[in-house]
Amino acid sequence: MIAIGSDSMNPIYYRGDAVIYKKVKPDEVKEKDILVFKNSGAIITHRVKKVVLDGNQIYFQTKGDNNEKADDELVNSNDIYGVVQYVVKYVGYPTILLQELF
Repeated sequence: MIAIGSDSMNPIYYRGDAVIYKKVKPDEVKEKDILVFKNSGAIITHRVKKVVLDGNQIYFQTKGDNNEKADDELVNSNDIYGVVQYVVKYVGYPTILLQELF
């Protein structure tokens, strides 16, 4: 479970919600899945717009539903945690507040 720190995926989930994700292998990820991945030390949850195959490597083009354009960088399959399975409203607020304080 991770806390959501932005509104990039409105109206699917909002800042302060928590999502529960399922670990998956890269070849199990499909377009329209909501992917949980790391990017520059942050954990991001955005929708897969496109699966990109480059030889034996799999990459994912992602975009927040509430964002105007796709993310600048492709997500490397080594950086994925899983795909979102459930959303729990408001449960993530204490985590966000603690992160903002420290």
